[in-house]
Amino acid sequence: MQNGVKTEMNEAPTIPKGFGVASIGEQFAFLRLPSTRGAKEISPSIQQIFENIAEVHDQMIAGVIEKRTVSEFRAARDAVFSNYAHIMRAISDLARVVIPPRVLERQADESFCELESDFREHGDSLGSAVRDQVIFTIWTFRKINSLVQQIASKDAPDGAQEQERDRELGSSFAFYALWTRFHLDCLTLSMHCHKPIYPDTRDEIADGLRAAVNAYASVKQGLELRNPVMEPVLARPEWDDEDQELLDSSTADLGSEFLQ
Repeated sequence: MQNGVKTEMNEAPTIPKGFGVASIGEQFAFLRLPSTRGAKEISPSIQQIFENIAEVHDQMIAGVIEKRTVSEFRAARDAVFSNYAHIMRAISDLARVVIPPRVLERQADESFCELESDFREHGDSLGSAVRDQVIFTIWTFRKINSLVQQIASKDAPDGAQEQERDRELGSSFAFYALWTRFHLDCLTLSMHCHKPIYPDTRDEIADGLRAAVNAYASVKQGLELRNPVMEPVLARPEWDDEDQELLDSSTADLGSEFLQ
């Protein structure tokens, strides 16, 4: 088991060493790829690099979704997951170097819209239940994106204990977010390339999307570390002789009522 996600292998899949060191905001960057329309703003030479990396990515995913049984799918997925993380990070790092931050953020929003639109229009081939779960996953990523932007606007948490907790949350988020994105990519490639997925494997892929909720929880806790909810401090009321006299009087009145 890796961060709560079960596998059938002797060893759980892992992400490359160091992914958990960066902040949650940096971790989410490699899940937000340029949109189709935004890609036109990139020079042809850079666009060719993106396309070459994407081809390697698609070949990797295609080799996983063609498996017939759940056990075969899990074995193939777990074998490539670390390399998948490297590919996603490479695309993200390149995008952040060649695309201005504001443009990249806008393209990321467009990418979510494009992906949701594609599944609404063409996702019936996956079954309505899987399609709806994909749409919910994309919605969850949007919520995560909003929280990440809030995290980016705040200072890192103070205190050694809080900073260690922040690193733990960053590592947890990196795994859950990548795990979700991997299974989302499986369904996306199946839909776009008309590659059918066997029913049992499809259910396993849909189950992998549920890690988005764990990713969201990690981000939310990361924000709370930077913006803790302070309990209100209630000032102790002043108590004078007149207040005491009123209390004594009311107590006496209540006592006389019960005695009657």
